[in-house]
Amino acid sequence: MGGWAHGTLVDLGGGQYDADGPGGVTYWFPNANGGNAVPYADLELYLMGLLPAASVTNPIVIAEGFQWTVFNQGKFSATNLKTMTMADIIAGDGARVPAYGAAPTNFRGIVVCISTGPLSGASWKSLDADVSWFSTIGSDGDPQLYNFWEATQGRGRMQMDGLLNVLRPGREYVGVRETQTLNVTMFRGDPPPLSNVVYTLTNSFAAPQTWTADVSAAWLIASPAGGTLAPGASTQVNVSIAGSASNTAAGLYAGSVSFANVSNAGATVRYANLNIHDFAELPFFDGFESGSLSPYWTASGTGEWRIVVSATNTTPHSGSYQLCLDDYLGGGGLYFSRNEATLGLDLDGYTNVVLTFWVYDAGEEPHGPPPSPFIGAPTSMA
Repeated sequence: MGGWAHGTLVDLGGGQYDADGPGGVTYWFPNANGGNAVPYADLELYLMGLLPAASVTNPIVIAEGFQWTVFNQGKFSATNLKTMTMADIIAGDGARVPAYGAAPTNFRGIVVCISTGPLSGASWKSLDADVSWFSTIGSDGDPQLYNFWEATQGRGRMQMDGLLNVLRPGREYVGVRETQTLNVTMFRGDPPPLSNVVYTLTNSFAAPQTWTADVSAAWLIASPAGGTLAPGASTQVNVSIAGSASNTAAGLYAGSVSFANVSNAGATVRYANLNIHDFAELPFFDGFESGSLSPYWTASGTGEWRIVVSATNTTPHSGSYQLCLDDYLGGGGLYFSRNEATLGLDLDGYTNVVLTFWVYDAGEEPHGPPPSPFIGAPTSMA
């Protein structure tokens, strides 16, 4: 559902109104707001059976005869504003059936991918990671995005794995319960951090099953790497980063663990990402003239973030290339992301180091660097 944020509506007179969207932005959508960047409203949770009617306290205001006047400023016209309470809705349409407390809280979902051609391995990994994230039970640690559990305030669960067992009732298999991806960041030459993911394997067959856990990269470890499960038995497999990763060159690496049911020729894949930082020596300068980010840079962000070394956008301060940070959806200011370019410098033997850089403002929203420790205007390049 779309709509403006509660408490932001201003009557401008003459049937003209102004309202802000969720998250403090000046625009909003009549049918949807921000995708996974906005949690479900109380009314939506009630309609899903996840919240009692008494907990929906904000009135529902409906703009009749709605027309946009200035979309990106949240300004619109309406012939009338109709205010309704939950009592009004229930009196007109009846209470939800089944009611809160009797309604289901655990849901199943399926993702169907339609494409004009075969997807690459990277595309499948990206899709699998998105599905895994959305169905995660618990916080993802990102305050700007909401998986299903977070969007429902922990009231609902969305399960999107185990599809074959649902579509083919009675078919037995060796299942992998957890869906999360192992993500590890480390510095070149240092021992890997003690990060790991534990996966639970369960044998639903009526007979013992032999399984293996095969890793796709030398820097990845699955322990134990195989075994035999008795009927109905479970075991845990610890997936972590190998000590040999310390000798791996800086860069971004993708790997996977394939949990194979040898007895039944089935397999389930889980993924791992390794980000190894490097350090640049002082004195330091980088004009990005190699056409790509050097290993001492690490790109990351939230939302639809994008960081690329480009020779096509605007005019570089010097040379032919520049580092561009934006939102890949664009949309004329309708979509927002945070981009982070992290630089690793070897400061051994140095103090009071000052980093100077040129920035070009290509219509950026006013969310620039804070006054400290930055010195000078955040848009010092015209």
